[in-house]
Amino acid sequence: KNPTKIGHDTRFRGLYQLVSNHFLDVEKNQSERIFPREKRKELTQKEAIEILSKIFKHIIKILNERYIIYTSLTAGYDSRLLMSATKEISQNITYYTFQRINSKKNLTDYKIPQSITKDLSLKYSFIKPNNITRIEEEGIKKAYDLPKMNPFIQYKKIFPKDKQKMNILLVGFFSEVAKNY
Repeated sequence: KNPTKIGHDTRFRGLYQLVSNHFLDVEKNQSERIFPREKRKELTQKEAIEILSKIFKHIIKILNERYIIYTSLTAGYDSRLLMSATKEISQNITYYTFQRINSKKNLTDYKIPQSITKDLSLKYSFIKPNNITRIEEEGIKKAYDLPKMNPFIQYKKIFPKDKQKMNILLVGFFSEVAKNY
């Protein structure tokens, strides 16, 4: 067990990420939780699901009214939660998987989304990085470590623009939100 909650690997040797909602106290060499700011009220799993389902459904409903939605899919847990949350409007969404540079097309993270979207007759795109500069490629590689902090260069010019609505890209961070309940 790692009591400091330090140790999520990045692609840089000796550089690690903290668990979400924590900061590192360098003097004590331990992480401290900074959110939520108030003590959590303990909920049962059923209570948390009830609360979060309503929140996520409302967010998805509003997004659907205002934006053209593109939803990222992999074989991961967050992707499955995101698919569940968007189920009622899934016919309005284009699901996609972005191929990482120099990866093979037969990875589980690529095969499972293709299979699920085919079985459910959903719009799906498997996006390969084409015609990118060396500088853009370096930016993409950096974005894989900290997607919340780096721009997603790989998304520029990929999704068609609409004059009525702007595009929004949904990526799966549902479990991060759920950890606070």
